[in-house]
Amino acid sequence: MANEHVLVVGAGQMGAGIAQVALTAGLRVTLVDVAKDAVDKGAGRIRSGLGKLREKGKLDEGAERAALGRLTTATSARDVRDVDVAIEAATENEELKKRIFQDLDAVVRPGGVLATNTSSIPITRIAAATKRPDAVIGMHFMNPVPVMQLVELIRGAATSDATFDRTRSLSQAMGKTVDYARSPAEDFASLTVEFETDDGTTVIGEATTSWSFVGAGLRLSAELLGPEYSMAWNSLDSPLKLFFSRAVQGQAGEDLVEKQNAEIGLMPVVAGEAAVYGYEAEDRHFVRAFLGREAPELTFHDGLDVVKLLMTAYMSAEQGRTLDFPPQGLAAFVPAVAKGTWKPGP
Repeated sequence: MANEHVLVVGAGQMGAGIAQVALTAGLRVTLVDVAKDAVDKGAGRIRSGLGKLREKGKLDEGAERAALGRLTTATSARDVRDVDVAIEAATENEELKKRIFQDLDAVVRPGGVLATNTSSIPITRIAAATKRPDAVIGMHFMNPVPVMQLVELIRGAATSDATFDRTRSLSQAMGKTVDYARSPAEDFASLTVEFETDDGTTVIGEATTSWSFVGAGLRLSAELLGPEYSMAWNSLDSPLKLFFSRAVQGQAGEDLVEKQNAEIGLMPVVAGEAAVYGYEAEDRHFVRAFLGREAPELTFHDGLDVVKLLMTAYMSAEQGRTLDFPPQGLAAFVPAVAKGTWKPGP
């Protein structure tokens, strides 16, 4: 990968971060943004980031100068030549990205990679704007890029093995070691629990959700993506971001979330959520319980029972049958997804 030319489109926080890690990996980088002040600001972010690495002893002065010497800027992707890999990190607007990829298609060398940092737009739709969809791949970095050791590689319908392998090698060269292609999170899950109350009434409870196994990567950040929703969190970038489109229909799960701002593609997170949703009374109860003024309504053992139910759900999914609770072997059971061996059927 040494001396390869990487074109990064979008000089915001993500684009500048991607450019910085590419420079520190020894690659030549051209940073592009349509506005001159934006690209200058992005270059300034890179200089600042490299300077902080030097101050922390993670980069010597010679390496800093060499990295900055490999950086060039431009205001149009079509003005750039001899590109080996292009990484698009522009605004999450599908039509804009398609226009950018038409430009990238014209400047990336034959056999090169056209990558997008999108977190919500299908790779196949973006690839359709090019003449070589086999070269298009999702290369989703986590924010802030220089800090987070995570990159998610997402194939489109036509993404070739050669494109995937080359992008994975580039990710590793840039110091990104987590690849969800090797350790995928679970997608959609459904759980049904049937139980009998103290008075003999049979009750059926059902839960539907997207579950993610909390591994080394997901403890830092995670994203849940679906056809009409997305959610992301990052322990180094705490604000929660949500999206729900008006196309979501149904009577359960995410369909119940208020969509008052869906017209503009936004789902606001409510300020003062504890008060809005009535959690303050629960908080006060737990404070009084902690002070010994009243008995807690929920205890550690209640939480343990919830974990046992979830582990039983995993066991049921793996065995493909309904299980009595608690099943034999529950205490020693480790879900296949936690061991990295989960192979869900079609």
